[in-house]
Amino acid sequence: SIEQTVSRIRLTLLGEKPEVLNFNHIAFWVQNADRTFRKYNGNYQCSMSSVAKVLPDPHAAVLGDGANSVSVHSKRELNPWWEIQFSQPVEVAFLMFFNRKDIWGTRSRNLQISLYGANGELLSELSRSSRDGAKELYRNKLREVIYPSFEYIKNIGSMSALADKVLG
Repeated sequence: SIEQTVSRIRLTLLGEKPEVLNFNHIAFWVQNADRTFRKYNGNYQCSMSSVAKVLPDPHAAVLGDGANSVSVHSKRELNPWWEIQFSQPVEVAFLMFFNRKDIWGTRSRNLQISLYGANGELLSELSRSSRDGAKELYRNKLREVIYPSFEYIKNIGSMSALADKVLG
């Protein structure tokens, strides 16, 4: 699990050539006092390195759900990114990333998730760009939260890019 207090989270598609960052949905989960989880519903601001004319709203990734194919789409560029800035630091228990459902979902193979603290400092980076890195990410960060989510995502026909790489 992430289990860190963060002020912003950035998803970056790493690569040596220009590429397009596009995905369906991302959800952030926080833990209640009774140790149950709920989707974060506080204030935030989303931004992207660029937006394609067909999907110009970076907020759509948070507002949507797993039903769409694509909610946000960058222009083709080197290392495109999408970011959420929380109005106040939030202790994020885990996140769920819903990738595209078509063949273009492979674009997220080099996705990196960067977590930033209240003072803008980089807290950690989670990457799925290599099988070893994905296994370590699963072992150290996502074991408790992605696996239960994986079955739910699998049942609705959408695979989390992280869960797909780590568990698949």
